[in-house]
Amino acid sequence: MSYIEENDYQMVKESLNKFHSNMTDETFEWISHIFENLQDKSRQDLLNIIPKHFITMLPVRKTTERLSTVRNIIAYLLDYVIELSGNATRDNKSGVITPRFMFLAIVNDDELKEIFKDNFPQLPILQDLSARAIKLGGKPIVSRLNDKIKEKNVKIDRDVKVLILNILARAANIYVTDKFKNTLYFSEIIKYPIQDEAGIKYFQAVLSDILLDYLRRYQISNTIKVLSFSDLDNVIITNIEQFDFLLSNF
Repeated sequence: MSYIEENDYQMVKESLNKFHSNMTDETFEWISHIFENLQDKSRQDLLNIIPKHFITMLPVRKTTERLSTVRNIIAYLLDYVIELSGNATRDNKSGVITPRFMFLAIVNDDELKEIFKDNFPQLPILQDLSARAIKLGGKPIVSRLNDKIKEKNVKIDRDVKVLILNILARAANIYVTDKFKNTLYFSEIIKYPIQDEAGIKYFQAVLSDILLDYLRRYQISNTIKVLSFSDLDNVIITNIEQFDFLLSNF
């Protein structure tokens, strides 16, 4: 069992209070999941993977105490993750830490990415969308995505919408590279890709259709009212052959 599952919820609560932050239940579940890769390590193993600058940030008088046991080291890492997640949340003008903000904080910190890489979600977590992907053919991509979501009758939360936009942005960048030729889209759907904005727009339409169809089926089969970050991750993992060329967070 992870150190921060139900019996240690107090640890998370104390960290949230320390940084004046709140998180959703789904975020708590993800935090428990990503810390699983640390649970069986010894104190020395943990000290070996924690970057030295993490340790030097501690006041000298607290260093021995905070790093004295496995539990204390994990509590220290938890504080750091929640602090960065809270910063990302506030930067995006939101009041609650959702999974997207937590992973956005981690993906922007090279050391944290390395520590948690084994349990990172199979989604492209990007801070900024490329300008070319944002607006094509005179219509912002978010407007086109909203039209698709309405057409497919899929209910998704804000995190999922932003992540789909990230996927489409990543797709636009990959479309104009040789990497696209190694995908099933090249061999089975788009045999002669046109390297211009019209071609990118068409590819994004194909990809969003496929992804939203998967999400709609998942929503119906699991009787879910509104799909969340975790639901999107499950759909991506289940259909990884369709989306593996997009997944290169590290």
